[in-house]
Amino acid sequence: MNISCDMTRGPVVRQMLSFSLPLIGMHVLQLCYGVADMLIVSRGVGEEGAAVVGNGSMVAFFVASLGMGFGTGGAVLVGGQAARGELSGSREAVHTLMWLTILFSALVSVVSFVLSAPALSRLGVPGKVLPETLTYTRILCTGTVFVFCLHTICAVLRALGNAVLPLILTALSAALNILLDIVFVMFFHQGTAGAAVATVLAQAAVLVPAFWFLREGKAVSERSFHRFFPSRQRVAVMLRLALPASAQMAVVNLSFLIVTGMLNACGIAVVAATGIGLKINTLAGMPCWGIGQAVTVMTAQNLAAGNEERVRHIVRTALWLNIVITAGIVLVVQVAAENVMACFLPASSSAGIGVQYLRLCCSVNSLFYVTMYVFDSFAIGAEHAEFAFANAVLEALVIRVLLSWLLAEHFTMGYMGLYVGQALSPVLPAFFGALFYARGRWRERSGARNGHSPL
Repeated sequence: MNISCDMTRGPVVRQMLSFSLPLIGMHVLQLCYGVADMLIVSRGVGEEGAAVVGNGSMVAFFVASLGMGFGTGGAVLVGGQAARGELSGSREAVHTLMWLTILFSALVSVVSFVLSAPALSRLGVPGKVLPETLTYTRILCTGTVFVFCLHTICAVLRALGNAVLPLILTALSAALNILLDIVFVMFFHQGTAGAAVATVLAQAAVLVPAFWFLREGKAVSERSFHRFFPSRQRVAVMLRLALPASAQMAVVNLSFLIVTGMLNACGIAVVAATGIGLKINTLAGMPCWGIGQAVTVMTAQNLAAGNEERVRHIVRTALWLNIVITAGIVLVVQVAAENVMACFLPASSSAGIGVQYLRLCCSVNSLFYVTMYVFDSFAIGAEHAEFAFANAVLEALVIRVLLSWLLAEHFTMGYMGLYVGQALSPVLPAFFGALFYARGRWRERSGARNGHSPL
C-alpha cells in the first residue's frame, strides 16, 4: 500500500496547508453543488420544489453524516498501520472497514427509509409539500450504500495522505449530478423525484473510479476483498473507532435539525434569514474543517510513528492557523453583514434578522468553535473518538439545543434566544478539549499502540 504523503517529517505548516487546501476545495464544491441543485429545481419545478429539496436534503445530509463519521473514524486505523509500515495489516483494515461500511449503510438505509416520514413531520414540513418531500427523501435513502462507500474511500485516501483524489471524486460527483439534474428535471420533467434519482445515480457512478483509485494505490486487493472475512477482534477495534466518530457527526447534525424545527415556529422571515446566514457561516467554517481533517491524519501518522513532540507541534500550528484565518473571515463578515444580507433579501424585513444572526453566530464564538474543532479532530486521530463524541453531545445537545430552548421559551427571547444558544455552544467544549490535550492521557493509548498492531 502506498502512503501518498508521509507526514511524519518535513515542515508542519507547509504539509498542513497543502493537505488542507484540496479539502477546503472539496467542501466549497459540495456547497456550490447544493446551490446549483436548488437553482435547477427552483427553475424547473418552482418554489414548492425548492421547499421539497430544502427540507429533504436536511434529512438526507443527517443520514450521510453517519457515513462521514464512520469512514473517518475507521480510516484512522488504516493510516496508523500504514505509517508503521504494517502494509498487510493496513490493507486488511481497509477490507474490514469497507465490509463494515456496506453492512452499516444497509442498516441505516432501511431505518432512514422507515423513519423519514415521522422525521419530516417533526420538522414541521408544510402539508402541501410533505408527500413530495417524503418521496424525494426516500429515493435518497435508497442510495445510502453509495454515499457511505464514497465517504469511506475518501477517508481512506486522506488517511494515506492523499487529499487531491477525494477532491477529484467530489468534482466528478458534483459535475455528473448537475448534468443529470438538468436531464431529469429540465428535459424529462421528472420534478424533485428526478433530482433525487440524479443524485443517487451520480454517487453510484463515481464509486467506479473511487474503487479504482484504491486498487491502484494497493489499498485493496480485488480478489482478497471478495473472499475476505474479518476476525471478531478486528471488527471490535474498527467499530470502537468508527462508531463514536459516526455518532459524533449524527449528534451535531441532529441538533441542527432540532433547532431548525424550533425556528420553523418563528415564522417564514426568520427561517429565510437563518437559512442564508447559515450558508454564509458554513463558508466561513470551511478552512477550519479542512485544517481539522489534516490534524486527524497528521496526528494518526505521527503517533503511530512515536513522534509525540511533532504531534504537539501539529496541534499548536493548527490552533494558530485556524484562529488567524477564521478571525480574518469573521472580520470581513461583520463589516459586510448588512450588504451581504441585502444582496440575498433586498427590501425585506428578513435582511435585518439575517444581520442579527451573523452578528451573534459568526463572531467571537467562531474562535471558540475552531478551537473545539482542532481538539476534537486531534482526539479522533489519537484514537480517542469517544472523547470527540462526548464533546459533541455537550456542544450540540446540552448547550445548543437545551440552552437555546430555555432562552427562547422560558426567557421568552424567541429566535434571538436560539441564536444566542448557538453562539455559546462551542465555549465549554473548547475548554474541555484544551483540558483533554493538556492532561496528556491520550499518550497512554498511543504508547500502547506504538510499534504494535492492535489487530
